[in-house]
Amino acid sequence: MSAAFAVGAVAGSLLPGRAAGIFGEFRTIIAGWLISSLLYLVPVLAPSPWTLYPVAVLWGVTGAATNVLVISARQRLIPAELLGRVNSAYRLVGMGGMPLGAALAGVVAELAGIAAVLVGAAGVRLTAVGLVWRAPSDQISGPLTSEPTLSDISRSR
Repeated sequence: MSAAFAVGAVAGSLLPGRAAGIFGEFRTIIAGWLISSLLYLVPVLAPSPWTLYPVAVLWGVTGAATNVLVISARQRLIPAELLGRVNSAYRLVGMGGMPLGAALAGVVAELAGIAAVLVGAAGVRLTAVGLVWRAPSDQISGPLTSEPTLSDISRSR
């Protein structure tokens, strides 16, 4: 499973620039998160190793692709003098929440089974995707890098 995830992650790291160019950065992020969230339901609906390996590949693809886009957007949107603080706060919330989520998942799995954990995780993630979807998409629709574009250079002259 880990190897399948890793193969997907390598593939996913190569896709975001092209996908964002076609669909837009915001839509690509939302689609990746949506697909990844729905994949949590596959082990509940079809609990077989033969379905889990492709799911692991797709989790790797969506995880790596959305990571590249989100981190690129953050680096582009946050002023350089605040980027270190914003990244550390992002990591604190993201990484700090993992032990709490794992502990809660353990309790829920013990009481209601692993299927309840996966359905709950999908529900939480889908709720988060819905909230982000409502955010103003024009805030992250620019280029994937902070390098000035030709139109930026011509406007400044």
